[in-house]
Amino acid sequence: MRNFVKLILMMLLIVGIVLMVVACKPTYEQEKKEFDVNINTVELAIPLDLEDYSLKIEWFDKTGQVAEFNKNKPTVVIFNGFSEYNRRETLTLSSEVYNKTSGVISSSIADKLNLNMPYYWNKLVDGYNVGVFHYENFADEEELSSVNSKIYDSGLNTYKNKDGNVKSGKFNLTEAFYSIWKKSVVDKNMLSNATYNHLQEVRFIGNSIGANLAISCADYLYAAYEQNLISATYVPNRVTLTSPWFSNTVDEETKVTFRKNIVLGSALAYNENRIKELAQKGVVFELIENDSEYFNSYDNIYDGYLTIEHEGKFIYSPGNGRDVNLYKEIKSQVAYLTLKETFSTKYADTYKKYDRAALDWYLYTAGGSDITGISDRGEGLVPVYDSRGHASVSITGNFSLKYGISAWTSTVYTRAMRGVEYNMQTINSNTYTDYTMTSFQSEANQVSNLDMTNGYFICGYIYHSKDESEFVNLRPDAHIAGYNFTIVAIPENGSDSQVFNVTTYSDGFYKCMLNESLYGCKININLVVPSENYRFLPKEEVATGNQWQVCDKNSIGRDGVSRSMSADENSNFYIEIRNAGFVKEG
Repeated sequence: MRNFVKLILMMLLIVGIVLMVVACKPTYEQEKKEFDVNINTVELAIPLDLEDYSLKIEWFDKTGQVAEFNKNKPTVVIFNGFSEYNRRETLTLSSEVYNKTSGVISSSIADKLNLNMPYYWNKLVDGYNVGVFHYENFADEEELSSVNSKIYDSGLNTYKNKDGNVKSGKFNLTEAFYSIWKKSVVDKNMLSNATYNHLQEVRFIGNSIGANLAISCADYLYAAYEQNLISATYVPNRVTLTSPWFSNTVDEETKVTFRKNIVLGSALAYNENRIKELAQKGVVFELIENDSEYFNSYDNIYDGYLTIEHEGKFIYSPGNGRDVNLYKEIKSQVAYLTLKETFSTKYADTYKKYDRAALDWYLYTAGGSDITGISDRGEGLVPVYDSRGHASVSITGNFSLKYGISAWTSTVYTRAMRGVEYNMQTINSNTYTDYTMTSFQSEANQVSNLDMTNGYFICGYIYHSKDESEFVNLRPDAHIAGYNFTIVAIPENGSDSQVFNVTTYSDGFYKCMLNESLYGCKININLVVPSENYRFLPKEEVATGNQWQVCDKNSIGRDGVSRSMSADENSNFYIEIRNAGFVKEG
């Protein structure tokens, strides 16, 4: 009997365990996360009939020669636009185009312009790995829409082999880049996980149709990071778009192979979605547009533009419409510059087809402004100013942060300029005159649409410092989102102090707008550790010095920070950037 009872009890125990396992199984299934992007983890099989450099990232040194990747440097990758199958893109400007007799180069820089663009990127602190993604065999198409399809749809990808014959590919360009990036950068650990500094970042630059590819590759890398296939080290922090190809023509044939049941639609709508999503995740965008009629550069004018004919000329005005609203949304997520120039009209026809004016200009701006009379910000950095010539901008001192869009400009400052629009104007005695660059130079006389009503603010990053250094960590695993703190503004005129409750966005960035009653106020930024698992950076790692350094470095210590805001009603705007890094214990 006892044995029978034991048997019954044992059977009940087994049944209970089985029921427990069965009961737990649905919960486990519910916890499995579904992702929108399917990452192809199979290594790319590069067609054998391509040149040996094709579908690779080629790195260049400051002399323009092929170089080895340095794992301890920040990285920038360029995605060119239209090209020919037998053209090998480099980062050296064409000597046939950029020479003293062509009329393209400004006379003030003709004797000192270095045609090797990595030279200027190596002038930035610590220097950069500067590379080109070679996909020229895939970018040789009469219609950019055909190149665009190859970015997303494996079934529509064709290429010209080294003999010029058209062949069919079995992959899309986004997955191709990921495979190459994973093999040559991630798997070789070329970017150090242990090294975090203010320029230890990954930047993508995309020109024309290459802008669409840069966005798609950034999107794919973030998806791979979110699925724990690569670390935060290997995703881009900043994406620059020069003259992007944002067609509004609806494409119902192209499928986004790596997304679930998605047909591309228009390039404008698809990229608006991706830019918005990536910006929320922390990617810093800037867009340089030098096509004054970008909205009328495709098969159909952007929906929402009004056209009026006056004295034989057409005048365009944006109204309300799907395309106009999509482009407005893109502009709200980027720092935006309208680049007006005529030097590209002097290009030879053989060079004009590459649509490189904005790209060439941007690459050159890594060396900062090229006009004389501007003092550097330390470490050889020469400011590209916003509103240069305005009385509130000092070209010899450190009065305020007022920088333009350029490769030189800090990523942290570029983030502060999200949603800000720059145009080109000269300023004399605070009188503004429209300006067009007639010859190639970096100084573009940029003027933003900030003023004392929308440009008087304090901002910065609250982040997890991985190495306890003074440098801001921009990687997505460092963001401290939803962090609450207070800023107290004390007016000089003795009126009551104002208290602002501030919360960081999803990317760890915060922004606190002030108002005209606080001109010349003193501000106190009051921080506490986010939780008991964090501590402050030691005070010796808190940056002091000029404003440029404060852009990229931790500038708030344990006791917070007190600052005097020197703006007044005669200033055009004033920005204070203060970052705070915390160290996580354990």
